[in-house]
Amino acid sequence: MNKILIIICAAILVGCASSGPIPMGKDTYLITKQSAGGMFVSASSVKVQILKEAYAFCSSQNKVFQIVRTNELGAIPGRLPSAEVQFMCLNEGDSEINRPKMRGDSNIIIETRAR
Repeated sequence: MNKILIIICAAILVGCASSGPIPMGKDTYLITKQSAGGMFVSASSVKVQILKEAYAFCSSQNKVFQIVRTNELGAIPGRLPSAEVQFMCLNEGDSEINRPKMRGDSNIIIETRAR
């Protein structure tokens, strides 16, 4: 019984499929990741894993990590939790380095009707 529990826990922890950094333009990349842990893993924890991967990627190039955009989707029946992070790896002193102002994508539609 303990062996089965250990195997399940290990599968949950390592069961994330990452796209790795995908170039999107000059100095700009995207990483997407989907968890194989199902309902047991939150989308925000998947996003944290991506942020760590993106930071390490930029650091390995001696560049500064800069977030552009993040998105996460929680688990629902038929969909595993997932997240994506768009980021830049910039040279120290680059004018695009700033304090990130994190805002989620809007999921509200406001419709105005005139009579």
